[in-house]
Amino acid sequence: MRPLVFGLLLANLFYLAWHHWVRLPDIPAQRAASARLPSLSVASERAVSDNVAPGRPAPGRAEPVEPPPPRSCRSLGPFPDPAAARVLADRLSSDGIETVLRSRDTEVSGGWWVYLGPEGSRQAARALTGRLASAGIDDFYIVPSGDLRNAVSLGLFREQGRAEYQAAEARRLGFEPTVRERMLTESAFWLDFKAQSVPLGPDDLQSADGQLLRVEDRECPPAPQTPASGGSAWSGYR
Repeated sequence: MRPLVFGLLLANLFYLAWHHWVRLPDIPAQRAASARLPSLSVASERAVSDNVAPGRPAPGRAEPVEPPPPRSCRSLGPFPDPAAARVLADRLSSDGIETVLRSRDTEVSGGWWVYLGPEGSRQAARALTGRLASAGIDDFYIVPSGDLRNAVSLGLFREQGRAEYQAAEARRLGFEPTVRERMLTESAFWLDFKAQSVPLGPDDLQSADGQLLRVEDRECPPAPQTPASGGSAWSGYR
């Protein structure tokens, strides 16, 4: 009996020693408990996050700004002189549109040219004029220089219709003329203004000498200048 009691006592002492000095702590249970605790954060970080509404950028990030739409500006011309431009400038001013008179080099029509050739040499051009004279055409001359050197001109006409008539007569006689508009570069005048539309009809867009005027879009100017007619705050440019 005594050996049995002594054995049970040793077993209890061994279990007590293992429980206090050998058994590992229950780590998963401690981790589960710590997961239920609230997380810590710095006070300044919490204040920033509280002040930012959902869907809005954080302070310090600039929102993209779309550029303003471009202003609408126009040019009306070309006019042969300032007096011709002033007539329409006054008419636009009566509709509340102030204008600026501006001079610029512009290609303008110098009439319609009817010619033959050009020929390969001066001698060939003279032979062509002999054929013209024999056919009854005596109004011609040989072009002395330029890209049409040695061409034979049959006339320069202000109206295209008259040029086409002269060319048709030359074709009837067996020649092959060319009709070309002659463009000249000269200083002309334009009216610049700021408006979405132009309150002018087709009759207004024709100068006194019959030349058709054009309305062109252009970039609005930044700098002021003297208006063509009466006291405008919007000013002109070059």
